[in-house]
Amino acid sequence: MSFGNLLRFAWQALLAHPLRTSLSALGVAVGVLAVTALTSLGEGTRRFILGQFTQFGTNL
Repeated sequence: MSFGNLLRFAWQALLAHPLRTSLSALGVAVGVLAVTALTSLGEGTRRFILGQFTQFGTNL
């Protein structure tokens, strides 16, 4: 099979099942959003904790 045939076959499969295609795209979007949100939350927490420790100074 050529690459063009594979693309045409994939496109036809996507168009044949619009609900499944939409739900799959929604699942990918939610997954990316979740990873981005958790990464941001972790980075914000790390910066907050480092800021709290720097208030003590270097003389502990």
